[in-house]
Amino acid sequence: MKPRQAVEEWLSAMGGASRSELAAREPGRVGPPPFPPVLSSMKILKRRAIPGRQIHAVAYHDTVGTPWFWVVRLIEEDDDSWQVRGGGGGSGPSPERGMPWINYAGCWGKDGLAVGGRVAGSGAATSARLRMGDAILVDDIRNGVVLFVTSEPTAGSDAIIELLTEDGSILWQDQFELDE
Repeated sequence: MKPRQAVEEWLSAMGGASRSELAAREPGRVGPPPFPPVLSSMKILKRRAIPGRQIHAVAYHDTVGTPWFWVVRLIEEDDDSWQVRGGGGGSGPSPERGMPWINYAGCWGKDGLAVGGRVAGSGAATSARLRMGDAILVDDIRNGVVLFVTSEPTAGSDAIIELLTEDGSILWQDQFELDE
């Protein structure tokens, strides 16, 4: 299965699932399930790839017209097909904070990490950085989206996500735990 087809099937299955089905499929998930997606409205805003892994930033509308944004991790199977293996997202506008920040979501663990989101607010940010122990991942803010992906196991440490100015100064940062 091609990556786009895998994302469309995952969104469709999620849109048709009950809250209990989603909770069983995606432990830790919060919020109500989305309505079924209008797949013709789906846009891949940005994607990043490393061998065997991809992360896509996806925007679409559901059947009641609500806009959604998801960061989706794909893993390549032995038969060269792609399957969605986690992600995060939601609907509605990003809260205003009076400064630029990243409204991020994602997944991590034994299969690596896939984190990203929309850059919200205005400011002089030109790039973003994610630090996990000795690992440092960097991305531009093209299309107002940042994406980070690795295939290395990541659970059990802390991560720091940052927005940077052109000279490398930290404009905003947040720390989160990479729990199992």
